[in-house]
Amino acid sequence: MSDKVKLTKEQAKFLKDYTDMWTDEKIIESLIHAKENSATNEEEEVLIKLSTDTLIRALYIGYEVEQTVEEQLLQLVKENKESHDNAIKLDDRDESMWASGKLKGIKDTLDIIGMKVKGINA
Repeated sequence: MSDKVKLTKEQAKFLKDYTDMWTDEKIIESLIHAKENSATNEEEEVLIKLSTDTLIRALYIGYEVEQTVEEQLLQLVKENKESHDNAIKLDDRDESMWASGKLKGIKDTLDIIGMKVKGINA
């Protein structure tokens, strides 16, 4: 298993701060100690919520930062706008209508659930 783990933005920020100061081994030792004795600062509080396995995999294999729901929606809208624009250039009416429908569906869904996302419906 060699997949990168997913971390929240907060976890990734604090892990980056630690890797700028310490070796991977020191980070692991420190956070295991913090888990056993209770964390002493905000960074430790955030990072000790990770399993030891996840922490080690993040350090040695790598990690990706999870996107927020808003970021995921913005990415989906961007991809569909590009698909729509390409379909128009290629005079592909079916693809253009498909992409337009997906964009409308995203906007309508956000309106129904009362969620505003800058760049989509806000």
